Order: sequence, then structure tokens, then C-alpha cells
Amino acid sequence: MVSLPLQPVAQMRAKDLLNMTGATLLTFWDPVTSTWKSHTPSTPDNSPTNIVLKEGESYIINMLSAKTVTFTGTQWQGNIPLTGTQVSMVGLPIQPTYPKPYRAKHLIQAAGAGYLIFYDIYSKIFKSCMPTFPDNAPLNIELEQGNGYILINAPNKILHFDGSGYKNMTIEQTLSPNETYENTPALSLINMPNPFRERTVIEFTIPEPALVVLNIYDISGKLVKNLINSNMENGTHQIIWDGTNETGIKVSMGCYFCHLISDNENMTRQILIIQ
Repeated sequence: MVSLPLQPVAQMRAKDLLNMTGATLLTFWDPVTSTWKSHTPSTPDNSPTNIVLKEGESYIINMLSAKTVTFTGTQWQGNIPLTGTQVSMVGLPIQPTYPKPYRAKHLIQAAGAGYLIFYDIYSKIFKSCMPTFPDNAPLNIELEQGNGYILINAPNKILHFDGSGYKNMTIEQTLSPNETYENTPALSLINMPNPFRERTVIEFTIPEPALVVLNIYDISGKLVKNLINSNMENGTHQIIWDGTNETGIKVSMGCYFCHLISDNENMTRQILIIQ
């Protein structure tokens, strides 16, 4: 998993990074479709998968051997506070089995880093988490698929992750000119817009027919509203939450959690209500 440590002098796309590193495949998270997509050296330059590489995002590249790559550029415009002597750009290669949720402090401690920096998409600035912060600090964020994180002053070491592939992600790769990539439909959960004021559309995908339960909880874990509790066919479904509780009263602004259960699988997404 890699991220761009600097803003390139010229716009850098997926194929540029493949050519620079000699990788055979670049995989990235598409938040619009909630799926992983990929680009190979043989894919046409005008392909939609030849994306522009951005700050705060991570990419999976398949390399045949270790290689040191030099980047030339300027500091990203989010005012990233690079005060350490060693900077590492990382992303989570798999979804950790334990602990769940896997947060900033877990990665800091595992890597032995001084602190972790992440890009806040809401304020559009970089923020940091220190190992001395309380576990319930807002900056001790849950680490998510497709995001890139910066570790400061982490020693050179190999980190071993125990876990499973991220939802919607199945990569089949052969080290031949006939590289292939496949997406396997799986449980997914998104909502748009987020944050929202009046209402938000919650979209979820289930891989097979199942009993589906979709609930909204407040930050204390109290049930705010049950949106779905019924058997549903496989595929993608949508439902609107208007920010009200079971009695139809508008809830206050703040952080809420949308929890999806489908048979033995479950997924949670944070939802923000603003004024």
C-alpha cells in the first residue's frame, strides 16, 4: 500500500506510478461505486481507471521485487505538519481481524511511530494523532479502506496484519501479460450526502437473499430508529433517513452510526448531521 508523499510537479496518474515503480497492477478504492478498481500498464491511457493520484489516498501496487523510488514535488496544500525525521506513507492492506475498530493509535503502537497524520475530508486539512491521546479522542480515528496515512518517525520494520480482504475486494493476479482483476459483489454500505442537514440516502448491497436489519444508533449506542427489518433479495437497495427518531422527532446534530446486518455479516458507517 502506498501514498504520494509529495505533490508531484506535474499531475500524476495511475499509469505514471506503475511506470515509475515497475508494478504490474495498481488497485484503488472508488467511493462512488463502493468497489475496488484497477489499472495495468497495458490499459489505455484514456481509460477511466487511469485516475489522477491525490493526497490522503492510498493505492495497492503489485511489485515483483522491492524497489526504492524517489519522488520530486512540493508539500501538499493541506499544510501537513512534517516535523519528523522519517516519513512513511501507508494504508491497511487488509481489514484487521482484531482489534475492531482498528484505530490510529493501534497503528502508531504497532509501527512504533511518533505520531500519525491523516487528511480530514470535512475540514480539508491534515490532522494528527499522538500515542499519548486518550483512546476516545476524536483524532483517534478508525482507519478505513482506500485511505492513506502518514507515520512520523516510524523505524524500518515489517508489520504483520491478521485479517481478511476488504468488502467488495477480490483480486486475482497472474504474473503474466494476461493479468486479471475481478470484483466480487459483497456486503457494502454507504450514504450520501454525508454530512447532511435534511436527509441522506443510505445505499447498501447484499450478496444473496437474506434477512436485513438496518438501524441508526447515537454515539452512546442507543437505538435511534429502525429503518429496515425484513427479508430482501440480493443486490443494491436504497432507503432515505430524514434524521428523525422512532417517534418522528428530528434528532439533534452530531454523530450517529448506521448499522447493517445481513445474515452473519454486519457493517457500520458513521453519519454526521449538521445545522
